[in-house]
Amino acid sequence: MDERDPEKGRFLTEWISKPEVVFARTTPSQKLLIVNACQKSGYIVAVTGDGVNDSPAIKQADIGIAMGSGSDVAKNAADMLLLDDNFCSIVNGVEQGRVVFDNLKKSITYTLTSNIPELCPFLVFIIIQCPLPLSTILILCVDLGTDFVPAVSYAYEHPELDIMERMPRNAKYDSLVTSKVIFHAYFTNGFVSTFVAFYTWIHVLNDYGIRPTTVLFLALEKGYYPENNDVYDANQPNFGNTNFGKGENYASLFWDGNTDSEVDLRLFQSFRNKDEWSKCRWDPKDESFPRFWRISDVTDKQICYTIEANKYG
Repeated sequence: MDERDPEKGRFLTEWISKPEVVFARTTPSQKLLIVNACQKSGYIVAVTGDGVNDSPAIKQADIGIAMGSGSDVAKNAADMLLLDDNFCSIVNGVEQGRVVFDNLKKSITYTLTSNIPELCPFLVFIIIQCPLPLSTILILCVDLGTDFVPAVSYAYEHPELDIMERMPRNAKYDSLVTSKVIFHAYFTNGFVSTFVAFYTWIHVLNDYGIRPTTVLFLALEKGYYPENNDVYDANQPNFGNTNFGKGENYASLFWDGNTDSEVDLRLFQSFRNKDEWSKCRWDPKDESFPRFWRISDVTDKQICYTIEANKYG
């Protein structure tokens, strides 16, 4: 093969397109030309070698492989080093690399998934002013606590069955974080997780007497603080709130703290219709249910129809 031949590029491309081809007694520059021709034809090229003459081609290849017994120049130019000089180790190395790449994508996808379920509660709180389903402290608990172990565990995932049957990935386009990964994390996993979480939250609130429709604009809605001895009674005026209509008792509840944990929402917002509240599933007087389902550890009173129900949700 004459290096000065102007048709060498076309000549190499034609030969490379054959099912099988062998080039023998090539110079270092000719090896480099063969590698370039293969890459221009769209192939992922791996080059093995152990000598100084092989180093340009090893450096140019997509995967440069040097022998452990080879020269230092070839080792420095290579991407993979075969310590045992066994070509079978190339397959094992490629498989392990694909496993690491796959597991990193899984871990990143899992980590990104929690962003949507953590963001949506704040958006819902701002838009329809429902009680905040997820506080900032709980978000920290999720990110630093429950999310940490599963994300790390993906590093120990076993390889997929078809991992060595796939075509080599395109390093220019198939990176760790692609549009497919983002779509899968945010729109598939993220929205499914958000729906399940909101459904669970609404279901728990309904069990504690707060209907899904009642939570709309509930967080910032003002009401009248009842007296400590006021008891809800659907047949009484203002449902038993003796402070109804007194301006000094007109305020909003503090949902994020324990200050107003004792306040019965049915008395506080006595201007609401009694049908806006559901029947409490956990009757505080029914001892057949565990105590922590019925009685608050903070107030030692019922959880139903109080802001404590939101914390349980």
